[in-house]
Amino acid sequence: MKKIAILISVLLTTFITHEGLAQSETDALRYSRLYFGGSARSSAMGGAFGAIGADMSTMSTNPGGIGLYSHSQLSISPALNKGETESTYLGTTAIDSRYDFGMQNIGAVFTFTPGDDQSGWKKIQFGIGSNRLKNFNNQFQVLGKNTQKYGTIMEPYWNYATNGGGSNLQPNALERNAAFDAYLAYEADLLYDANTDQEGYQWGYDAIFGGVQQNKVTETSGAVDEVYITLGGNYNDRLYLGGTLGFQSIEYKQESTYKERDIADTIPYFNALTKYDDLKTTGSGVNLKLGAIYRAFQWLRVGVAYHTPTFYNNMQDEWSAQIESTLDLGDGPESSSSRTSKGRFDYKLRTPSRWIFSGAYIAGQYGLISVDYEIIDYSSANLDSDSDNFSTANNAIDQNFQRQHNIRVGTEWRYSNYYIRGGYSMYGSPSNINADEYGSTTFTTLGLGYKTNHFFLDVAYVHSEMKDTYFIYDANYAEPAENKYFKERFMTSIGFTF
Repeated sequence: MKKIAILISVLLTTFITHEGLAQSETDALRYSRLYFGGSARSSAMGGAFGAIGADMSTMSTNPGGIGLYSHSQLSISPALNKGETESTYLGTTAIDSRYDFGMQNIGAVFTFTPGDDQSGWKKIQFGIGSNRLKNFNNQFQVLGKNTQKYGTIMEPYWNYATNGGGSNLQPNALERNAAFDAYLAYEADLLYDANTDQEGYQWGYDAIFGGVQQNKVTETSGAVDEVYITLGGNYNDRLYLGGTLGFQSIEYKQESTYKERDIADTIPYFNALTKYDDLKTTGSGVNLKLGAIYRAFQWLRVGVAYHTPTFYNNMQDEWSAQIESTLDLGDGPESSSSRTSKGRFDYKLRTPSRWIFSGAYIAGQYGLISVDYEIIDYSSANLDSDSDNFSTANNAIDQNFQRQHNIRVGTEWRYSNYYIRGGYSMYGSPSNINADEYGSTTFTTLGLGYKTNHFFLDVAYVHSEMKDTYFIYDANYAEPAENKYFKERFMTSIGFTF
């Protein structure tokens, strides 16, 4: 169970506390697992747009879709997002949520008619814009009273300071490896020397018999965005080809506050501790997408797209941590605190490539049904840096992640200038451990639209759910919480055709 959380607790939005320099498989997965985005029309159809085309979302999925534009177009798609998490820990359930507003898509396509009527090329298209591929904005909390002996975050700090109970490290040895935060606990008087008669250290801590109330609040923000340049063409109104050069950017922030309190006043000396962790990750990368749509019959279109890996060559993590304590040593409460200096690490990330196969049934002017099937092998992700080959993390990626199969289904039906849409998508678990129970994400979508020859207005509602396990600190010491993640997106697209 603990291994599951380490692998998949970042599947929808990542909440694992980043302590020190240890980039891991969770970092690779956080930025590799992307969902559908783009316009309100494609979102209302569950992202199943790979064989339909003529939509801004296709630039980041199947760029062959640009070939179906017969006129130039400009559109903008703002969105209101809500993230909610229900967390159950030690029998207590806590619910928290967060709202944010952002731009889901903005783009323009320009169409040109070739001068040579005999070439077979009916139209040439050029597109430029931006799609949001993943939204990290969320907030959640875990709350519960831990009655277990040694049920405290101090246990892993003590274990590190004593080498698992075998020998006691000197304070300067703790300071040299601050990634484990044991030195912070020492400076905040939470780890103390219990050996008063001899030289050397015999580490102890106060909350050794448990009984603390534990509470962790985590807030995440940021996104994965892609600026795209797309070129495509329409050959004989039957074959539509396109290619996208994508420039992806990552901004991820995580702020977490972990607290332990002796609310029953049963632990000698110990009143409370608070630990703050801040992490900021930035990076930019580039990829290439190639796609095609073929009109086999008037009622059937098929599509295929290939995405190269995204090569992030300038990933950067910055982090800091702080611990505060309140102890009662006989003369009333005394407070202490300790803070790390800001740490920084530069590294590289290569995300997996992906294939998308699509089909669409076109019911004339009345409507359509569309299906996308996506394959992505998460075990092919890779971390690297000039100072570390990440052999441990890359081995974990290879051993514990698997090929994922995603299905998106959508439909659209028309009455005069009005449209009604719906969709369902399922993204399989990247983990090869208990994949049926944890890690898969489902999307249910609805939408409406209005369109004339020169203007369109679409609205969409997207609801997603995922369940996984989560640990408030080191999984070797803490009990798991079960988290249920719910996300809602309300968005609109406004566009002009000219």
